[in-house]
Amino acid sequence: MKYSIRETRTDRAGFNQLARLHIATKDLCFDTVELDFSLCPWFDANMAAPLGAVLARITDEVNDVRVLTPSPGIQKVLSKNAFLKQYQFDPVPDNY
Repeated sequence: MKYSIRETRTDRAGFNQLARLHIATKDLCFDTVELDFSLCPWFDANMAAPLGAVLARITDEVNDVRVLTPSPGIQKVLSKNAFLKQYQFDPVPDNY
């Protein structure tokens, strides 16, 4: 299944989007979830933790997760905190 990630900020809309991802994938087993970031202009770095919780539940149900087409900016943000390392992206040093 392919799921499009849209702009994700630390607000009600951002958490609602992650809740929709949870609901859309709650019955999957032995499947692949492709997170498509191509339409995502912004992703708050601290939203990686709740996204990670949803993805952990998805993989606990013996599903694969793939991250597709993050913009260079989003890839940099999510690589600085090593979030994307488990999805075959190289980590980026964070000097801050």
